[in-house]
Amino acid sequence: MKKIIAFLMCLIVSFSLFPSICFAGNSSENEYTITIPDSVGKVEYETEKKQAKIKTIVTAYDLQFQNIVTQGISVSAITRDEADPTNINYTLTIEQDSPIPDNIPIEINMSGKETTTVYKGVTDRNQISSGPTEKVSNFPYVSKEKRKMDYYDGNSKNNGKWKFNVAFDKEKGFGKITFYYAMKSSEAVGSPRSCSILFKTKDSVIPDFALKDMQILNNSGVWTDKNNLFSENSPAEIITPYNQDFAEVKAYLKTGIQLYLDNAKQGEEVSTDGSCNLKLSSSFEGVTHKITLKGENSKEEYTLICYKQGYDAMPNQVVDYICPASQYTNGGKPMETAYGTDRRAVLSLRGGKISSFGDDTIALPPVSLGNYGGYITYYYESAIIDNPNNPYGIDFIVYGNSFDGGSGGAEPGNVLVSEDGEKWYSLAGSFFYDEKSIWNYKVKYQNYDGKAKVALPDNTEVFSYTYPLKKNYAFFKWSNDLEKEMELSGTFLKASNDKNQYGNTLPFYPAFGYADCGMLSDSNIASNPYIGLSDINPYSKVKDGGIYSGRTDGFDLAWAVDENGKAIKLTNGIHYIKIQTASFIDNGAIGEKSTEVNMVRIAKANDSSVGKTADAEKITFDGTDIQLESGKYEYDASVSGAFDVQVKASDNANIYINSIRGNIANFKVAAHGVVRIIIQEGEKEPVIYYFKINDDKKSAENVITAVSLDAAGGQIYDYEKETLYFDKDSSVRELPIPTKEGCTFMGWYGGQQKYTKYEEGMPEEVNLVAKWKENNPKPLDPEKKITVSFRLIGATQSKGDVDLSSEEKNGYKGAEYVTWIPTRSYTLPEGSTVYDLFAIAMKDTGMKEKGGSGGYVSSIWAPSQFGGYALSEFTNGKYSGWMYTMNGNHTDGIKVQRLLNNAEIVFHYVNDYRYEVADWAKMGGEKWPQLGTGKFHNEWLKAPDRIGGTGGGSPVIEETKDVTTSGAAGSATTTAPTEVKVSGSTATATVKAENQSEILKQAVDKKSTEIILEVSKADSKSAENVQLTLDTAFVKNISEKTDADLTVNTEHGKVTLDQETIKAVLAEAKGATITLEVSKVAKPTEAQKKAAGANGHLLKLTIKSGDKVISDFNKGKVKVVAEIVSKLLDKKVAAIHIADDGKIEQLAGKVLTIGGKKYFEFTTPHFSTFALVDADELGLEVKEEPAVDVKTLTAKLTPVARSAKTAKKNVKVTVSLDKQDKAIIKELKDTGYTVKYRFYRSTKKAAGYKAAVTKKTAAYTNTGGKKGTKYYYKVQVRVYDENGKLAAKTALKQCRYAARVWSK
Repeated sequence: MKKIIAFLMCLIVSFSLFPSICFAGNSSENEYTITIPDSVGKVEYETEKKQAKIKTIVTAYDLQFQNIVTQGISVSAITRDEADPTNINYTLTIEQDSPIPDNIPIEINMSGKETTTVYKGVTDRNQISSGPTEKVSNFPYVSKEKRKMDYYDGNSKNNGKWKFNVAFDKEKGFGKITFYYAMKSSEAVGSPRSCSILFKTKDSVIPDFALKDMQILNNSGVWTDKNNLFSENSPAEIITPYNQDFAEVKAYLKTGIQLYLDNAKQGEEVSTDGSCNLKLSSSFEGVTHKITLKGENSKEEYTLICYKQGYDAMPNQVVDYICPASQYTNGGKPMETAYGTDRRAVLSLRGGKISSFGDDTIALPPVSLGNYGGYITYYYESAIIDNPNNPYGIDFIVYGNSFDGGSGGAEPGNVLVSEDGEKWYSLAGSFFYDEKSIWNYKVKYQNYDGKAKVALPDNTEVFSYTYPLKKNYAFFKWSNDLEKEMELSGTFLKASNDKNQYGNTLPFYPAFGYADCGMLSDSNIASNPYIGLSDINPYSKVKDGGIYSGRTDGFDLAWAVDENGKAIKLTNGIHYIKIQTASFIDNGAIGEKSTEVNMVRIAKANDSSVGKTADAEKITFDGTDIQLESGKYEYDASVSGAFDVQVKASDNANIYINSIRGNIANFKVAAHGVVRIIIQEGEKEPVIYYFKINDDKKSAENVITAVSLDAAGGQIYDYEKETLYFDKDSSVRELPIPTKEGCTFMGWYGGQQKYTKYEEGMPEEVNLVAKWKENNPKPLDPEKKITVSFRLIGATQSKGDVDLSSEEKNGYKGAEYVTWIPTRSYTLPEGSTVYDLFAIAMKDTGMKEKGGSGGYVSSIWAPSQFGGYALSEFTNGKYSGWMYTMNGNHTDGIKVQRLLNNAEIVFHYVNDYRYEVADWAKMGGEKWPQLGTGKFHNEWLKAPDRIGGTGGGSPVIEETKDVTTSGAAGSATTTAPTEVKVSGSTATATVKAENQSEILKQAVDKKSTEIILEVSKADSKSAENVQLTLDTAFVKNISEKTDADLTVNTEHGKVTLDQETIKAVLAEAKGATITLEVSKVAKPTEAQKKAAGANGHLLKLTIKSGDKVISDFNKGKVKVVAEIVSKLLDKKVAAIHIADDGKIEQLAGKVLTIGGKKYFEFTTPHFSTFALVDADELGLEVKEEPAVDVKTLTAKLTPVARSAKTAKKNVKVTVSLDKQDKAIIKELKDTGYTVKYRFYRSTKKAAGYKAAVTKKTAAYTNTGGKKGTKYYYKVQVRVYDENGKLAAKTALKQCRYAARVWSK
């Protein structure tokens, strides 16, 4: 696309090869100055004459390019294309040996000279009244954007200096940039001139088209993508204004070229300078024009399609656009159409009501804005005003592509407006002042080898599709830094907890004030945004689980607020509209939640004023009336803790208190310190109040009760679910009445308890569900059928009352879940209840039950093959009984709940509803609360779905020893847990006295080489500091009685002290205990930050005894293994020691892969502060080492051979591995090794073993032998590297043999 240059008397261009070199006015030995002769540098300008009755004023302009200064690049020639004297094109040829950067920085210095002469009278030009007066101008107007010329006054901005970058294509050998310039303000606003500077290498070939350029004149249209003019793939497209059915263009041609428009020769229209003015007709459907250029020996053809805007009151231009981290970024076509391109952005000026289409050649919207912060900016030449004639106050409409106009298809976008394109104001939507919105939310996108690496404010880093490239987004204001990283900010709308039927995350669905949420439409008749939402689909006219507005997305300039949420009155109207994706939601295969835009239109106004809604009669905050004044709409409101708001207005008024529709709202806090109240009636404009909330903190000690209401298919305010907040000082305590079409509200229920209002003493969380009675229930129609499934899960009888309060498996007392009826399908009449299905299933299987006909199943008898016992309410304890779920949720009574088509019904026993029922909180109420961490939720589903399948729950668990030893004697490992207490940021661990004795006993007996003391992550609970305190006598016994290393395993790292280190510590110990501390350095010093770099992960290791800190271990070595944190996973990692003065020492180490995670292992002879760092960032050399010591690990294996006789009397030999062996095998495989098993056989127990076969699987069947002979079997584990070379193997003596007599 054409870009810019300014009014040029003097142009200085200079270059920098390195960022540290100043390229503006830097005199150095490699600075080159090129003087431009007058014939090349002169700019032609017409004089300007103003006549009055008594005088004539003549102003002449003297403009001249003087020189070009280059830094580091020698230019051998400069030429100027004379085709158009007002739109200049310079070509600079670069010397062959000059190094050329990817981006050539240039600085343009421009000034101009005016000469003004005043003559007496209007005819006598010989009588000079004053002058000629010569003066320096206020510098030319200069911009890269034609639309912003009138905002670039060089005298006040930057003293006549402008800096740009020329992107240089090294493959093609040239780079070009274009500027707009003007000397006169009238020209700047109207039609500024352009100047292009092209740098080329000596050998590069610049395409020499007969058509040099084509420009649209008199604002008669805009290009969708001008580059397509010279493309063989796509025609160029122009969109003309709605009120104009043609585009005026000027074509600049080489000399000697004849132009034909639609086969008609344009002889007289081609001027002597080679330019030709053309008039191209347009229509909404598009008029295709063919331009043919004929030379003496050449012919070129160009295709243009001219579209007319399809609707009135649309924007004049797209002036800014970026689509970040999206499936559509850089022209991505997941659905065969590139929705994220500049072309598609401009096509939104054509307009339409399109959800999507699968043909990229179609020249229609929508345009996608990409991930969070992506945006498009439209420009209106005529200001949009807050028009008093507009129904409901709606000034313009943004049309999205939501496929259903409801919560399922909504992709909310913020809308901002501006008068000048610089200062922006948000049009505050319904959620703007709620906790669902985060103001000034900043997301950083980084170009990570073409991918978009996303840094969120909570320090989470994710990858999302691709990073937008400069070449694809010409409207965006690029700089070198933005090509590497961009930060986009705005008002962030959080994701809801709701998911659609495909499991995709949904954003919160707003009532008003966001783009791409409403219905597909092209009408400019505004809808009332304040009439609330519906759960009836406006297309299908049925309830389908969604929420719908049933209207378009209209916007009122009266919603405008600044960055602090303060109301702004836009007295001059606005020229710019920015629409921005408000959420960051990635739904995998279907992509991100990106706002799409079809078009923008000014809303249709009435012929006269619609009037303004009457002021509120009364507004009350926290029980205190606000002293309202007529015409005043901003107030302070004092509250104390949780507060309520009440509004009294006319009976027919629509009222919104923040996002709550109605005249009463309850708040825990004002999320952003402001409460907004909107009152609107009829077609009138609304009145909008803003209250700055001041909390006096007097109720800070009050218990706040959160009452979560679930309307169970109905609506409370606009939504199915809402949470209200109360405390003992609440002035409004009654619970709201929900609505549900065709039903009567029976009350709010928490389990069996009915609630009508908040009462003091309620718990902090109360979950209530609405109960309904159908007004006219439909009779069953036997002709209409539904299909459902049924499953029944019972349980074994427990050995005592089940009590899961300890959250341990032994609380089940032997009760185990059993599938009594596997899933089977049934067909029933539409409208059947759960009881109807239950009764059929019981009859179908011949099972016996009790209580179903009365609506409550108290007992079901187990099938005879499982004992035929009665499993009843309280059989397995006072919290046991029968329940059912429909599609995973516990719902209403079995004789009340109607079956949904394709419903999955699971009848199940529950042993302890308090801990096992995931949704008990909404059922039990405050008298029967839900308990536990969720560890045993839905435990019954662990029973396999086959008859007799058992799982979940548990028989009585035998007590297991705390201390275990695995591995062969002489290479065994002894492991023991610790007891942990957490206080503040420190977790303190100890070893029980009885375990200390057991550790020593097992380590001595098994000749263990390592003792591991586990401080579990679950116990230390992410504490910054983890301490293990051991009796000095215990450590002394480890040193004297074993040869084992001592390992302490914490969530921050694993630390292993060898025997020499243990002895050194004991020699320095001064107290009865020794404490080893592993700490994550959460607040490093400035010296530590500098030493570790931006990506460093710091650890501090300490050993002390009494008041003595022991840091030096003489000849001992400590091995440290720490997990590599996420920010270092893609880096080359090194370990360093950081001294107190910030000096660093690199430590030898290597990367390990354990259980699929990356760790770094290093050794140190002392304790201090250490860090895992990005080696490249710190300039450290890292020697690549093998990930694991394969031979050492293989030597620890203790395989056991097992044998069994098959049905054909063959012998099947298998390999049995203990827990440690399995972990080693997994580690080897995770590191890239291949593990195979070689099976041996012998007729002697201790010798004569011969290899039979080598297999990848740990099993082998021996099919031959001598009858009556006893054979012995052993297995060798063999480990191969990535090249198939044997890296390690077990000795046969490591394997325990198996024996079997051959019997055939």
